[in-house]
Amino acid sequence: MNEQFKIADFLTTLDRKVNLLEKKLDIFKDFKKFCMEQLFAQKLRFKNANGENYPDWEKMKLSDIFVVGKAGGTPKSTEDEYYNGDIPFLSIADMTSQGKYISNTTKTITKEGLNNSSAWIVPENSLLYSIYASVGFVAINKTPMSTSQAIFGIILKNNINIEYIYYYLLDYKKYIHRLTETGTQGNLNSKIVNDIIINTPTKEEQDIIANFLTEIDNKIDKIAIELENTKEFKKGLLQQMFC
Repeated sequence: MNEQFKIADFLTTLDRKVNLLEKKLDIFKDFKKFCMEQLFAQKLRFKNANGENYPDWEKMKLSDIFVVGKAGGTPKSTEDEYYNGDIPFLSIADMTSQGKYISNTTKTITKEGLNNSSAWIVPENSLLYSIYASVGFVAINKTPMSTSQAIFGIILKNNINIEYIYYYLLDYKKYIHRLTETGTQGNLNSKIVNDIIINTPTKEEQDIIANFLTEIDNKIDKIAIELENTKEFKKGLLQQMFC
């Protein structure tokens, strides 16, 4: 009986830890959202190493800060030789399931599929922006890949911090419904994406903002991993107890 009480007490402790981690995760997610809102509204500003203000931000169109920006394309699904090749083929489902960084895709296409469609190879460390149906999702690819026409690939200029633009567009998602085309299922087109206004600070301030928000994301990821591990530990423990 005493052993049962010990087990029950231990499981209760695990439940408390799960609850605390869930609350902690929510707090950091809310903090990140608050920081993005304040930073991109320029209500929260950093100072340089001398304690001086950085210059005013410049309003630029998204098309002003990229070298290449265009949607992908989908090879004909009836042509078997276009699929299951060695070229990763990104879908919106891949974006929503992987988060900030995209390392792999569910589908792949062949060189023939690439050449016989409007798909193109988006180089690694480019921005990926969803423009059909589930609009406004943004990610950074960590390997070269092709995309469907639902995703707009963006190669930024060298003086632009990709992480800064990632977070800017992530925050911008709350406004995206204002830009969707009338008469469509909430889609964007290339012109709309090109004309998105980006409030652009100096490269140095971009770097500071990107690093600050990345640190928050790293903390969120760490808490999420600890939470998942705790849940898995409890699940495994219960399975052993009742086997």
